[in-house]
Formats: sequence, C-alpha cells, structure tokens
Amino acid sequence: MLAPKQMSRLLIAASRDQMAPVVAELYRHHLFHIEEFVESGAKAYEGFKIGTPLSGATEASVDLVKIRAIENATSIHGDDIDSAKTCIRTELRSRIERELPVLEKEVGDLTIRRSQLDTRVKENEQKIAEITPFLPLTGDLDLYRGYTGFTVFAGYVAHEVKLSVPCEMSYSPGKDKNFIVIVAPSGESSEVERALQEAAFHPVPVPKETGYPQARIDYYAADISTMKTEIAEIHWKLDDLRQKHS
Repeated sequence: MLAPKQMSRLLIAASRDQMAPVVAELYRHHLFHIEEFVESGAKAYEGFKIGTPLSGATEASVDLVKIRAIENATSIHGDDIDSAKTCIRTELRSRIERELPVLEKEVGDLTIRRSQLDTRVKENEQKIAEITPFLPLTGDLDLYRGYTGFTVFAGYVAHEVKLSVPCEMSYSPGKDKNFIVIVAPSGESSEVERALQEAAFHPVPVPKETGYPQARIDYYAADISTMKTEIAEIHWKLDDLRQKHS
C-alpha cells in the first residue's frame, strides 16, 4: 500500500512575468501539489489575494477535464502510460488541439450509446421479472386486464383459496410460494378480498403486455442478448482507443 509522506505547505508570491516559469519548474520536479488559494483572512496570509489565471490556463483546464473524462471512459491508468513516449510542449499542444476534439466525440458517442443500452437492458430485465410469475398461465396476458364488470386479482398466497362466488381461477403451487390469478365479478370483489386476506395474499400487478408469458420473456431475452453483444463491441472499441492513446 502507499504510505503517507509528510509534506510542507509552501506559499509562493511573485510578479506575473515570473510566475509562469516558477509553476513550470515546480511541475517538472513532480514534488509540488498545487491547491486552490482560498482567501481565509488568516494572519499568515494577510495582504495576499488570488490572482487571475495565466494566459491559456483556462483553456488548458477545460482540455484537462475532457482528457480526464476520456481516461475514465477508457479505463486508462497510470501503469498503462508508456513513460518513454515524450514530446516537446509545442507538439503536445498541437496534438491536443488536433486530436482531442475528435477523440472526445468518438469516446462520448460510445459511452452515451453504452449508457443507453445499459438502461434498456435493465428495463428488459425488469419486464422479464414482472412477467415471470405469470408463466404458469396458458392465456394471453391481455386477457387479464381491461375489464369493467370484472376484477382481476393476481399475486402470491400462503395456501390454496376456496371461493363460493362464480369466478375463473388459476392456482400454481410453488416450492416457496404459490401464485394465484382470480377473475371475478366486481360485485363479488369484497368476498374475494376477504378470502385472499386469510391466505396472506401479496398482490402482483398484471404486466401491460400482449401475448403469452413465455413468448414475451423470450422476446425480451433475445433483445437483451443483442444489446449485450453491442455493449461488448463498444468495450472493445474503447479498449482499442485506450491502447492507441495510452
């Protein structure tokens, strides 16, 4: 593990024409951690005020934020950098101006698309989870909703339910819990609710789907597979960019 090292605080004040070479020299030694100066009013800092950025500092800061975002997206780490690759400052600035906009757009497009696909995968997985309890049913899911004179009850119960009212019932015993669907006249819903309450009924909403449960699950599973293939391709493209630019 990295062990903490003792550091000393250093405050440097200089004229503007001297500050640029001072900053460059400090960075060259890789020993100085520059932090934002805060006008705290402390006694040791009386009379000091933060100055305006050096020429080009604002633009360089914006570019640095973009580069760090690209590093995160492509998973570039310090160990990936070839320290033998060096270039002079003017060449570095030229490459940043030339390559950064193109690279930023390429990485941005890939990460946005990956995020969209990840969201759709989660949505489809949620749909599969909602449909799964209805797998024992042999009818179209559209048949279990949309009635005005009938009420549909769907959910889990601790044991089988006996009803004296006219109804259509599907009961599917399970290892840990039992699934039940009841379609009864709305006028008899109170009696159905009482019977279900005695069976520790836990309601499950009927999915807003059209088609047989297994067919809908197969559809979403195939869609997930296609999207995960595209996500893998995006990871490959980002890895290719990482190797190219690290």
